[in-house]
Amino acid sequence: MTDRRGVVAKRAEDLVPGVPYVRGWNRARRSAGTLADQLVLLGLDSDFPG
Repeated sequence: MTDRRGVVAKRAEDLVPGVPYVRGWNRARRSAGTLADQLVLLGLDSDFPG
């Protein structure tokens, strides 16, 4: 698979855990974690499993 510049993407098996390959991934992950923490504090965590 190539991107719009014609660069060949790495195979999923070759990706390294912990490396942010997708721009914004870490920010989104932190935001989701913050939201999850707030849901727990409000007692709504059982309404949003996972």
